[in-house]
Order: sequence, then C-alpha cells, then structure tokens
Amino acid sequence: MEKLLLNGITGFTDDNHSPPHQVDGHLFKELCYYFARDNHGKVNNVSPPQYPANFFCAHVEMRDNHFYILLNEVYPYLAFASEVGFEGIAFTNSPAAVNEPFSSHYEIIGADELNAPFHLASLKSTDLNSAEVKQISFWSPETIGQILFNYWD
Repeated sequence: MEKLLLNGITGFTDDNHSPPHQVDGHLFKELCYYFARDNHGKVNNVSPPQYPANFFCAHVEMRDNHFYILLNEVYPYLAFASEVGFEGIAFTNSPAAVNEPFSSHYEIIGADELNAPFHLASLKSTDLNSAEVKQISFWSPETIGQILFNYWD
C-alpha cells in the first residue's frame, strides 16, 4: 500500500512540493483504441482528468460487456472498474487479454489492492504532501482505490 501513496497521487500539492508531471494521455488513448480494435470491441469515449477527477477514464465495450479503464493523472497506475461515478467506483480485475497492451507502460493494480481498507494511521511513512494528508483527513477514504482515483475538490 505504501508504495502507491506517493507525492501528488491524489492530484493535490502544497507549497513545499512541486506538482509531479502528468502521464501521457495521448498514449493512454491510443492503447485503449488499439486494445478495443484488436478484441472486436469499441471505445465509447476517453475523458481526460477534469476537475474534480484525478484520472483519465476510458469506457470500453466488448461484446455484451462494458467496463472502464482508469489511469491516474500523475503516476502510471492503471485500474479497471465496472462502474465509475461521483458516488463511487466499483473496481474490478482486468478482463482477459487487457493486460497485453497496457502492462509494458503502466502498473496494473488489481481489485484486491484497490479495495483494501485504508486507515488514516497508516499514513505515517508515506511520501504524501501536507495538502494530500489534509484532503485524506477531510474525505475519509475507506479504501486505497478511493485515494488513487478520486473526485475530490
């Protein structure tokens, strides 16, 4: 868990830390379309991180299945979900064959790790900046996934 909680992961920074660079959104979009095409699916849309979201989001349809591919805006952390919305994200493991185009560019984080419980006391040895700690204290996320992929403002 601690390895994922790095400076800027939430999208917030403080005066003592410069904002980390954003990941390449064009590459993410290309990989999503490449994956969908090669698996007889389609990408309904790919949205960039827009306030208050801190992640890219691609909505993909494969046969009778639809899912979302999420990419943190700062770190190359990729996740999958069955539902994405302000009220919450339902993280899932990657559908079969999805890892192929993405694994060489991103760290794919499974549902077990994303849905792992988060406790504020575990922040003692992370690299998070003070603005992030303040946001986490305010929003009280219950899982690691709620920190890595959030709609905080």
